[in-house]
Amino acid sequence: MLSGAHDAAPRERGESTVSRNVLPDGGLADLERVLGPAHLDHLLPAGLPLVVDDALEPLVAQRAARTLAQADRTRHEAVGPDGFALGCIELEERAPFELDRWWFQQVASALGSDAMLRWMARRTGIDPGDAIELAGHALGPGDQVGWHDDLRRGQRLGLVWFASTDRPRGGELLLAPRVAPRVIEPIFNRLVIFDARQPHAVRPVAGGVRLSLVGRTSTNP
Repeated sequence: MLSGAHDAAPRERGESTVSRNVLPDGGLADLERVLGPAHLDHLLPAGLPLVVDDALEPLVAQRAARTLAQADRTRHEAVGPDGFALGCIELEERAPFELDRWWFQQVASALGSDAMLRWMARRTGIDPGDAIELAGHALGPGDQVGWHDDLRRGQRLGLVWFASTDRPRGGELLLAPRVAPRVIEPIFNRLVIFDARQPHAVRPVAGGVRLSLVGRTSTNP
């Protein structure tokens, strides 16, 4: 599980400020720091799937994506009903760009926060549970994720943030129904929240690398 640091960010000239009005309840400093000011509650549609383009502040998104792209990857092979191959990203203790890594940690902290759980519940009408576990994923040419649901894991909502600045060919997220699925393109800085209890899949990647930060919600026993 990825977690975020809470120490002060290194300063750079020209950094933009983020609106403090993203969400109405308190304790949202991390979430407000990374979500763009355009994503006020009243501007977002309700229901599922929730697709938010330009989800993170541009500076934050670029730095977090660069950290993911440079991170070490450990390849895990798994077989599902249709088969899939998945590259899981494991971050080193020290990244080449410390400032980028700091912002990545803020993104991970924000997207995995209690504030994010409350925001997801308010926007979707579904109680996502008590926690969000985040993992970095990298899918290369030929990789795909077969149709599956997460009922056995007790997961209600899924979260994906697309992190490939160079858009891959293929790798679209597919959401039920299987016969005529909803197709969601892996566009950089797009945040998708969907019903993980329903079948979903990822089309084979034909070229490039599909980087993403994936969140799985869970309920404590």
